[in-house]
Amino acid sequence: MNKKSILKDLALLTCGILIGTGIGYAKIAPFLTWLTMSKTGDGMGWYAETQYYKATIPAALKAQNEYLAYLAAIEKKKPEWNTWSVPWTTEQLLNYDRAITYARIAALEGREGRATDAEQSWLKAEKAATAIGWKNPSREHILQIVTAKETEFRKSEEKAQPGR
Repeated sequence: MNKKSILKDLALLTCGILIGTGIGYAKIAPFLTWLTMSKTGDGMGWYAETQYYKATIPAALKAQNEYLAYLAAIEKKKPEWNTWSVPWTTEQLLNYDRAITYARIAALEGREGRATDAEQSWLKAEKAATAIGWKNPSREHILQIVTAKETEFRKSEEKAQPGR
């Protein structure tokens, strides 16, 4: 083999690798976007929950509404759910998160004395709980779940305190 033939073969190999890498990335890039969105959502969910327990009412409301906006963005990508078999995104999970988040918003609005807004948020929470298929989608049941989650949070917070 001469030098020219080796350079030609190397150039073809390099082109093949680059084209293959490009095609492979193009196929997997949407899934990587889903992974990123999932990680973002987990962080936003934890942040909203923590803000509900610890922040001032305006900050807690802001965090809840930002999380609802994230859930709406995920909902808009519903046509992609089956394409990527994304197991962590289902209507039930989204509606569960909505029910809990709207219940938190209702509680916060109630603490601010905004009864009309709180009532609207409770209706949205109940609608989301009904969409999940809960046998009891009442605000009392949803509030029990929110309270249970807060109890778990407080217990884990106590365990994390130094000297305990």
